Amino acid sequence: VFGVSAIVNLGWKDQLFLELTGRNDWLSTLTYPTYVLDGQNNYTVFYPSANASWVFTDTFREKMPEWFSFGKLRASIARVGMGPSAYETIKGYGVYSQTSIYTPDRKGSVIASTPNLGTAYNNNVKPEIQQQIELGFDARFFNERLTVDFAYYKANTYNQIMTVGSVSESGASSKLINAGNIQNQGIELSLEGTPIRTSDWRWTVGGNFTINRGKVKELDSEVKEWQLLYSMDGGPEIYAFEGGDFGVLVSGIN
Repeated sequence: VFGVSAIVNLGWKDQLFLELTGRNDWLSTLTYPTYVLDGQNNYTVFYPSANASWVFTDTFREKMPEWFSFGKLRASIARVGMGPSAYETIKGYGVYSQTSIYTPDRKGSVIASTPNLGTAYNNNVKPEIQQQIELGFDARFFNERLTVDFAYYKANTYNQIMTVGSVSESGASSKLINAGNIQNQGIELSLEGTPIRTSDWRWTVGGNFTINRGKVKELDSEVKEWQLLYSMDGGPEIYAFEGGDFGVLVSGIN
C-alpha cells in the first residue's frame, strides 16, 4: 500500500473546532498482471473525513447557570477504504502445491506448481469503503460532579470484500465478491457521577448503555444469503440474509 494524506485543524476562540483530513491509497492487491486482459485495476481509493465541535458553554458563559459546568456538541463524517489480502483477486500458486519433477537423466530436478483453484478469482473487485456519521454531545454539571456523554452513529460498509460459496461445477468451491451495503447503527450513553470529592480522595461511579443494530441492506446480485458460522453436527448456524439483520441464528438440522 502506498498512501498520501493531509490534515488541517482550525479553531476559533477555543470554542469552535474543525478538523479536515484526506487520504489516497494505491493498493497493489487490486492490480492485475498483463495476461488478465479484462482486469479492472480498481487500485486507487480516496477517503476524507470532517470533524466539528462547539463548546457552547464558552460561547454563552454569561447566560449559562452556574450548575452547568461544560457543554459541547460534536459531529463527524468519515470514509475509510481498504483492499483484499494478497493474491485474492487472481489465481496464485501455493507452497503446498509445489512438487519436484526430475530431469530425464535423474541428475537434477525442477520445481513445478499448480494454481490454487479453491476460490474463483474476480478481476473486478472494488476497494471496500466504510462511511460513518456520528452526532453527540458532552455535558457536565455541578462543578463536573455529573457527566453525561451521548452519541448516535451509523456506519455503512459498501463493496465489502468477502468470500461466499460457489457452484462446485464451476471448478471452484468459493468466489470473491463485493457485498453491496451492510449497515450498523446505534447509540451510546455514558453516565458518570462523583458523589464524594475531597482534597484527599474521590469516589466516582459510572455506567454505559449501548444499542447496536446490524442490517444487510444489499448483498450481491447472485448472492442473497451469507453463512457466517457453519455447524458440522447439526447445531445452530448463523446467517446474514439480504434485507434482514446481520447475524441470524438458524437451526442446522434440515
